Amino acid sequence: SSFENDTITNKDVFEKSLKETVIGEVHVSEKTKQKIINISSPITLNEEFVGVLVISYDFEKINQVSDNKFELGETGETYLVNKDGYVITSLRFKEDAFLKQKIDSVNLKNCLKHAGNTHLNHKEVISFIDYQGVKVLGAHSYIPETQWCLLAEKDDREIMASINHDIKKTWMFIFAIVGLITVVGMLFNFLLTRSLKKEVDAKTINIKNQSNKIKEQLKKEELITKEKDRLLVGQKKAQIKLEEQIKEMEKFQKLTVNRELRMIELKKEIKKLESK
Repeated sequence: SSFENDTITNKDVFEKSLKETVIGEVHVSEKTKQKIINISSPITLNEEFVGVLVISYDFEKINQVSDNKFELGETGETYLVNKDGYVITSLRFKEDAFLKQKIDSVNLKNCLKHAGNTHLNHKEVISFIDYQGVKVLGAHSYIPETQWCLLAEKDDREIMASINHDIKKTWMFIFAIVGLITVVGMLFNFLLTRSLKKEVDAKTINIKNQSNKIKEQLKKEELITKEKDRLLVGQKKAQIKLEEQIKEMEKFQKLTVNRELRMIELKKEIKKLESK
């Protein structure tokens, strides 16, 4: 920062400086012709008043801060206004405005209402007509030490365009998210369907294999049953044939026994005849 000494020409300011630190009004130095602001403070030695220290600060440094257009867009600006309503920093859209351009906007009037109040900052954004006659959105902050107002303003068309752009970006982001979710959902559904299909196919093959095994087992059992039936039929036929053979043998045996008995009787009769 650059400093320079300057005299205090305002008697009221000097008298206040005898008791406390005083920040003066921004003005053009008679010596350097630069925009300066005087800061004066009493000097004491062993609790006795010695004099007043005055420091003149190059106000251009503050002006450079308020004139920073970083992220202010095409129409945004911030500037300082003194208690009388005059601009004390440069304006973005008007040359040579220092202590010449008087501001009479709603934003400034609302800011000056805070003088002497404990509430210093007005954070609500309002719509009003600025010094160019353009409708803007703005806010303010009151600086009680200097009774200045810091005003921030921006063309509402640019703000609405920015909002619409942000809304468009938001919708594009939402659509992108929805699209991504849809694609992920479709991919997940495809993978899940494929996985389920593989599982179903595996179970179907397993069921078919089990079914084939059951069919083969049934065929074997059927063949065994048929073979059993065939054997039973053969056994029954053999049994019937055996029974018939037994009957024939019994009949033959009976005939043979009867024949033998008859032969014995005949022999007896022959012997009787011979004996006579």
